[in-house]
Amino acid sequence: MTARRHVSRRSALKLGAATAALPLVHIRTAGAAGKLSLALWDHWVPTGDAAMKKLIDDWAEKNKVAVQVDFISSIGSKINITMAAEAQARTGHDVYAFDQWTVHQYADSLDPMDDVMSRLIAKYGKLGHAYEYLAFIDKHWMAVPVGWGSAPLPPVGRLSMWKKFAGVDLQSWFPAGPSTLEASDYPSLIGRGERITTIAVPTALVAFNWPMQSNRYQRVARFVDHLFSRIDKLQAPGFDPKWKSINLAATVPGLVRSRSAQEWLDRQGKAKQATQ
Repeated sequence: MTARRHVSRRSALKLGAATAALPLVHIRTAGAAGKLSLALWDHWVPTGDAAMKKLIDDWAEKNKVAVQVDFISSIGSKINITMAAEAQARTGHDVYAFDQWTVHQYADSLDPMDDVMSRLIAKYGKLGHAYEYLAFIDKHWMAVPVGWGSAPLPPVGRLSMWKKFAGVDLQSWFPAGPSTLEASDYPSLIGRGERITTIAVPTALVAFNWPMQSNRYQRVARFVDHLFSRIDKLQAPGFDPKWKSINLAATVPGLVRSRSAQEWLDRQGKAKQATQ
């Protein structure tokens, strides 16, 4: 959001261009290179804010920038209300964590980020079309895509960076293979006798590892029980035949089965043994 300071936010951001793709958090260092104020989404994962603070502590210490951050909740649309008020007042936080379409909504109140993005693209390569669609407006980058939050965007990522920084081989998790779609798959879209070449990728249902006594864990457990206990109905005639390929006992390399899912499978195994 537009605001005037003795040391401009652009000057402070340029000093940290090498890590400009990282949002920032509160620091206790001298602000020799200037100050920044940030508004970030209060992440629903309990340790999410603390993890972000660690990243920002490192960034600020290296670049000598004093950062003030506010983690703003999305409950009651508080972050959206705050964003709208600051845009109207033309003063407020220097950096915002925008979600989905809000970059387009407030583009007239933002400073272009072309200089930052040009360096990032030169170093890491061109971004996917989804990011351009959300942040590239009137031939200018009005925001810097980040890995913060849980935006409903296509799962586009650089496989080599997943391996290097996270130690994760996504291709071993989701091995894609050639496949075809026929009229029997989508009778209203594909003509009889037509075959459309595509790829097939396995899908896994993943849940956060909430503490057992928490309300969120109980919600996940109820969802697992409700879905797993009715999977046979989804595999019956009238539903997509792909439901028949579901394997509730399948494993994924590098992931641990949810406790609630494992307990459901154990109960089914005992029930099956009792009826034999």
